[in-house]
Order: sequence, then C-alpha cells, then structure tokens
Amino acid sequence: MSEIEVRVKLGEMETSFTGKLDDVMEAVFEWLSKVYPAYEAISKIVYEPNLDRLMRECSDLLTITEGGIILRKTGLTAEEAITLSLVGAYIGFRIGKLEKECMTPAELSRTTGKALKTIYNTLASMVKQGRVVRESGEYKLTKLHIAKFVFDLLPRLKE
Repeated sequence: MSEIEVRVKLGEMETSFTGKLDDVMEAVFEWLSKVYPAYEAISKIVYEPNLDRLMRECSDLLTITEGGIILRKTGLTAEEAITLSLVGAYIGFRIGKLEKECMTPAELSRTTGKALKTIYNTLASMVKQGRVVRESGEYKLTKLHIAKFVFDLLPRLKE
C-alpha cells in the first residue's frame, strides 16, 4: 500500500504526517486532541462517518465496483436494500469508485433486485419519514442517515 501525506492547519499551528493510512489518521487525531483539547469531547458527541470503519463493517454486506454496487446480503426488505445500496454509493463516491453518491430509482431497482414500482413506493415512504433525501430525481443519504444506519440497521444486518 502506498503512503499518504496529510497536512493539518489549526489556526496558526500547522503540521504534516506521512505514512500508512491508519497510522497517519491515528497521529492526526492524537495531535488534534493535544492541540485542541475540546476536540476529544466534541468528537464524542458530533458524528462524522469513519469511512474506513464503515467499509470494514459493510464488507460482508456489499461490494463496490466501477459499474455499481452488488448487495451480498440476501433476504432484505426493500427499505433495507435501498439503504444498504445508498450506503454503498456513499462509500463508493468517497473512495473514487463511483461518480456520484446518489442513485436513481432504476439504479436502485437493478442493485436491489426489487421491482421498480416497489422502489418508487418505498422511496416515497422513506422521503416522507426523513430516511433519504431526494435531489433532482436521485436519492442519497446524509451524515444523519449514515449515523442511523451505523447505529440502528447495521447491527441487525450483521446478525
């Protein structure tokens, strides 16, 4: 694996870290917790998706390819399958495998194997309940939705 370099600037303080991704991220957070004491307390109450952890947790549930997302977990409800697909899109976009973090109903139908009508009906319900966001005819998850997935749905899917 190649090395990563990260530069961090906080006010007038600046530093950089180089090495393996896990080591660099650990060093960055350690530095921040020393330089910015409130950071540790803030990080305990402010949710920021941990992409590495999310990928590890979802590795048995989905696969991301340049062509899209493959759900590896079977027997999912339409809502679970849509949510998992959108989590895959979120991850895939952030790691550069996918061009966007949102999906159309047709893409969700192909990914989930659910009928397009089922997808439309489920998405309408999910939007109304605040479980997904609709933008220009496509659907995606926000950080709030990712947090709900991590804390509520993911543990059930891993059983």
